[in-house]
Amino acid sequence: MTMGLPKLLIFTKGPATTGFRYQQLKALRDWLLSRLEATDDVFFYDNEDGVFLRVPGQQHGFAAVKYYASSPAFNGDEVSSAIRRFFVLWRKGEYKPGGITFVFEANAVTAAEDAEIPVEPAYDGNDGALLEEWVTQQDQLNGDLLGRIVTYVQEIIGQDGSDPLEPDSWEAFVKAVSWQADSIALDEGMALLVEDIDDLIRHLPLEGVKSQPALLRAALYYEIAAGIGKAAVGQQRLTGELLDSVVLQADGEERKWYRNALEVWKSAPAITHFNPEEFYEVITAARYCRFRSLRASGEHEQWQDLLHLYIHLEDIGIYFLRKAIYEYLFLITATDPDSFLPGGTLAGMEDGINYYFDNALQPTRDIEMEEDIALLSLVINAQSAGQINIESPVIEFWKKNIMDYLDSRLEESFNVDDKCVLLELKGSLIMDCSMPGDYDHAIREALVVYRQILPLLPEARHYNMKRLTEILDAVKRTMMLLQVKGEGVKRLEAFLGEIRQ
Repeated sequence: MTMGLPKLLIFTKGPATTGFRYQQLKALRDWLLSRLEATDDVFFYDNEDGVFLRVPGQQHGFAAVKYYASSPAFNGDEVSSAIRRFFVLWRKGEYKPGGITFVFEANAVTAAEDAEIPVEPAYDGNDGALLEEWVTQQDQLNGDLLGRIVTYVQEIIGQDGSDPLEPDSWEAFVKAVSWQADSIALDEGMALLVEDIDDLIRHLPLEGVKSQPALLRAALYYEIAAGIGKAAVGQQRLTGELLDSVVLQADGEERKWYRNALEVWKSAPAITHFNPEEFYEVITAARYCRFRSLRASGEHEQWQDLLHLYIHLEDIGIYFLRKAIYEYLFLITATDPDSFLPGGTLAGMEDGINYYFDNALQPTRDIEMEEDIALLSLVINAQSAGQINIESPVIEFWKKNIMDYLDSRLEESFNVDDKCVLLELKGSLIMDCSMPGDYDHAIREALVVYRQILPLLPEARHYNMKRLTEILDAVKRTMMLLQVKGEGVKRLEAFLGEIRQ
């Protein structure tokens, strides 16, 4: 089986820049999935079209990845260009029956009556009803419907009179095309995709991935973005080996990305409207600044100012506003690299803290609770130090809400990896969100929870002992920094020694 093509194509960079970024993020997610599942898929990409290839064994699959603020029309540019490109690949390739698939992936293909995504004005001759029939009945195309779709596709592609296809070949081509749409609004779709990517990064079997998924996302994204438009065909490949290499050498790529973001945002116009792509760039850059202890350079002030603008932006959604508050609060309290003391306090931040916890959303992934636990721990310490005016019963209520969520998910979840993550989060909530001075009891109770992970590990696909060890090592370092001593610390050290054997 041969491809019959000198190169394979992916993105179309047009005026819809957000859609272009979405295509890159989709490729990154699929690249990570391929690495985790060890499928040996290979992704080729270029800047000429919105089509890319993945090769699971000998099965060929092409996908056009699109992102819409409105629902596309059947013969609009995006859908018709994808069908034409699919047809070119169909004609030039040499494939066995059933050996090729064409997938049109988008956040919307047709608009349901209650869809939040607005419908584009109809094009002349557009048959939106026919497109909807194709999408909804794609698994059972036959008879009259198949004939009408073939006729319409022939009109879109046009007939050049050379080497005409037999009717059954046209039908086979139409049946090889499938549609995948989430019917999801732009902001929400981008947010879910980013969270998907960060969660996949956390599961990579490589050093240091759990603590900095957003920074590694930036490095991997940079690798994809930098590769678009490369002159040499053959360099445009995304493999598992390349992904590992980027992660293991991420510091250099992250620095390049960060320095570029720093310069771009210095001269950026004022933020007046919410854009998810720009927002995530600011969030990731602020996190890089915080994790790399760049406070002495004064760069943190630039990101604080930008986050402050986002927090007061009128059209920002609750999900993103909570993200902005979280990063802002951690950035203003980030440790000074010279004194090893917090660079600031949460004094005066009560409104933001209350908003964050009072507007808690149902998480789309359990791991998102990690940020709630981290911020709650910061708040507890600030309250204990007298920096903020938030009553203890209020904080205990927030803690109970998180615990109730984790317990309910543990009861209903049958996935072993999910259970491991939930137990990890529950242990962290107990240990990190105890009142200062109660460390012995907190460690003892948390270790009871962590021990429940051990018998699950043999059946876990992604969660492993290394991840648990990294978490507890970090706790131990914190205890040493705080000069905490006692029976709890001894129990922690004993447990670490036990799981390392």
